[in-house]
Amino acid sequence: MSILRYSILPALLFIFVFTSCSKKKDDVTPSVNRADLIGKVWTATSIDFVLDGKAYNLPTDPSDTSTWEFKDNGSFVFKDSDGSSDSGKWELSDKQIKVTYDGSTDVEYISIVSLESKKLTIKSGEELDLTKKPEDYTEDQRFVYELASTYFSAIKVDISKSKKFSVQGNFTVK
Repeated sequence: MSILRYSILPALLFIFVFTSCSKKKDDVTPSVNRADLIGKVWTATSIDFVLDGKAYNLPTDPSDTSTWEFKDNGSFVFKDSDGSSDSGKWELSDKQIKVTYDGSTDVEYISIVSLESKKLTIKSGEELDLTKKPEDYTEDQRFVYELASTYFSAIKVDISKSKKFSVQGNFTVK
């Protein structure tokens, strides 16, 4: 189990941040205060696989230092635990962070599930419909599905009768 946890989590964080954000804006309320996000470095603490509304928590490797930093000037920096980083512009509307990476015109939306003074939970805007066949997923969706299937199989959870799957990232300010 620890091999699964420590080898898959960096890949999941990368996939979560760079590929599974929604391309469409969801309608969510209530609002989040922009000031609660800025001036802090949000460090990844765990990933939740959410299967039909039930969360299965995967703590991150203690050496994982993936972070988000949202700046007051509308820019952000994402640093991955491997030392790579991405930056761009961000805007907040209600509980949605609109992200545009430098050098790209693609817009992604990240849903804020919860925000406390030192704890942030974000969700991929896209839920996988598990009633579809894996071959009907996009390449990115199929990769996330296969990682999740491996995880659920390792913890002996049968997903064959499940309908919805999503990924949430949990971050704290240290």
